[in-house]
Amino acid sequence: FQETRGNLIVRQTNDNTGFCNHLYTDENGKAFRAVAAYNIDHGSITISLADPIEGVSCREVMQDLFGPEAGGHDGIAGSPREQRMTWMQFNQTVSKLEALV
Repeated sequence: FQETRGNLIVRQTNDNTGFCNHLYTDENGKAFRAVAAYNIDHGSITISLADPIEGVSCREVMQDLFGPEAGGHDGIAGSPREQRMTWMQFNQTVSKLEALV
């Protein structure tokens, strides 16, 4: 867990802690509409929605930021495979998703 921004929970993960985009609640049990996670070991970014939000596509967010090599679905998407993303790029992703949710 890193922080919350509006309806978004921001997380940092690594190979030891594993996938965390299913964790839509904070330590107090408060639920959020979306998760943005940065894997520090791989430099990968994953964003996801707890439930569909009309007009919001995680795939479109990622492809708008990183091009067609980013992929996924409306409910969950990731940065391009085999491409290391920076912390600054993660923060750009968080800001874009935060504005949508």
